Amino acid sequence: MSEQYPAHAALPSSLQKLILETIEHQGQTQLSCKAPDHRSLLENFRHQQDYDFLVDVTAIDYLGKDTLERFEVVYVLRRLGAHPDQFRLHVWLGESDPTLSSVVDLWDSARWGERETHDMFGIVFEGNPDLRRLLMPEDFPAFPLLKDYPLTGRGERR
Repeated sequence: MSEQYPAHAALPSSLQKLILETIEHQGQTQLSCKAPDHRSLLENFRHQQDYDFLVDVTAIDYLGKDTLERFEVVYVLRRLGAHPDQFRLHVWLGESDPTLSSVVDLWDSARWGERETHDMFGIVFEGNPDLRRLLMPEDFPAFPLLKDYPLTGRGERR
């Protein structure tokens, strides 16, 4: 398992228990966990396993689908150097409190991804110093990538 899933295999057993699923998808390892557990996993990947580059942060809205939770926040991590690797951590997040702790203190590159994810999906990243709207006007009342956002809009353009 260590060769097939290096990120998962290098976790201490206390953190391995937090992983809900490990799969290979399109040549890349995908791990999943629940929202409260993401922070300790990401700290390990950053500090103990030297995943020094956060490629992207985004989200998926599974409204109406039979999934663990409504939202899945996706972190794409890459390790450069002598043992390069890339994988995705998928974090399940409920719709009643769509809040995660920010990882800006681990990877400064999270600033923009978290900000865009907040702007499009309404997910709050506690600790991110700047969650102003990025693509939408500051006074825009909704989050346009939510599945329950009407396809015709809400009359913003007349």
